[in-house]
Amino acid sequence: MYAMRRRVAIAHELGHIFLGHELTAGIYGHTFNSRKPKAEEQADAFAARLLCLACVLRGLDIHTVADIEKVCIISIAEAKKRAERMKLLYERQKFLTSPLERKLFEQFSNYISENKIK
Repeated sequence: MYAMRRRVAIAHELGHIFLGHELTAGIYGHTFNSRKPKAEEQADAFAARLLCLACVLRGLDIHTVADIEKVCIISIAEAKKRAERMKLLYERQKFLTSPLERKLFEQFSNYISENKIK
């Protein structure tokens, strides 16, 4: 459990770096009265996309929250969010539309063929 949280936290912080968010002194925490700041939502989305690559989930033919949680080693709450997004992507069949995504998919081809759920 601790390792899972660490992975998500690291991916989130990498999101801040790669998205060019300004370093500030202060704490962006969850608040009870308002939404998260936009930078935090963006970093969350970056982490989800990094840890749960849509093209890999499609290649593995993964659809369920439980399978996303297991394969991506993320929490149920995070897996639910990713499953909702994947549902839209499956409906639209919007996979491998960019050269970068195709290259990424190719780089995971061995992993996909070895781990595809039967």
